[in-house]
Amino acid sequence: MKVAGVVFSARKTGNGFACMRYCLDKLEEEGFKTMLVNAFDYEIKPCSHCNYECYGQEIRGKREEDFKAIGEERLHTHV
Repeated sequence: MKVAGVVFSARKTGNGFACMRYCLDKLEEEGFKTMLVNAFDYEIKPCSHCNYECYGQEIRGKREEDFKAIGEERLHTHV
């Protein structure tokens, strides 16, 4: 079984990363395959003025590529 850990933090290797790495290491010791996805490595920006005007529209450019990459990585995991 493969487990994905996803970290959303403003720091590349902050406490959230360290905690997730620890958990994934423990799962590996139990025989699980693991992968760590660090959102810091992708261009994911928050909305700045949301009246839901983009709801239903496609995301374009680098941001779209990053969302697809994370989604594709997740497709290859069980948990």
